[in-house]
Amino acid sequence: MQTQIDTKNERLANMNAARAARLAGKSPRQVGRERALAALTWIYRWGWSTPTAISVLVNDNQTGLSTRLVKTGLVSRTRTESGGGHKDVPSYILTLSKLGIEEVERHLETEDDLLPTSCDPYKVNQALLRHDHIAQLSTARALLSKTIAGYLTPHQIAQKSESGIKQPDATWLLGNGSKIGLEVELSAKWERDLDVFVRSCILAMRTTETQPAALQAIAVVTDSQAIKKRYRAAFAKGATYGIWERDQNRHWKQVRTANVPEWVSQKVFFKGIQE
Repeated sequence: MQTQIDTKNERLANMNAARAARLAGKSPRQVGRERALAALTWIYRWGWSTPTAISVLVNDNQTGLSTRLVKTGLVSRTRTESGGGHKDVPSYILTLSKLGIEEVERHLETEDDLLPTSCDPYKVNQALLRHDHIAQLSTARALLSKTIAGYLTPHQIAQKSESGIKQPDATWLLGNGSKIGLEVELSAKWERDLDVFVRSCILAMRTTETQPAALQAIAVVTDSQAIKKRYRAAFAKGATYGIWERDQNRHWKQVRTANVPEWVSQKVFFKGIQE
């Protein structure tokens, strides 16, 4: 039964691809290769993905492409520990096989695009599946709607982050060169954690005489109205936050406080999970 469903999904996806090909003046085969490479590159850049995220990315409303990539041996599909038993937690994750990594890397043009990528699905942090899946879905929807022109994943920017500067859950690239930091917030931060979050976001958006801003805005994605209200207050003009440092015993200690500048609230906005 599942095989019949997968076959039907793949057939529908091929029909959609053929329709898009006619509109774009491309052959269905060419469109199919481009869609497959887009999906493989997506998994490569995030480290893993899901059939749902891939479907959003290529806009086919089915999981036929993911199924085909698994059948061809380019991608592995692994059931998650929760098996999709929780909201927004995927039932399966997709990781690249060695062959899939080779397929992506043979299309890369610069050394900076190369990433250390594991084929082991059990290295994916199951505790962060919901959080990271939401980051992927939000990014895929933003690409589909053409709200953004591109993206960078934590996997891509991890080795380039600066101390004290916020490393977002994804970086959205706009056509004008601006960058928006995506922050998925599903549980409230408190005390030092909240202070550090606020300060690191401010530092990332701050322009100095010697350093341009790393980010031009922050997008906070949450499904909690309470968290939205709490964070909106934390980023309001004049709101106080603590600055923390480790003492001689390596214990965290608040050394002073600071106030949120007026311009910050204009650069932090909020989105729902399905937006």
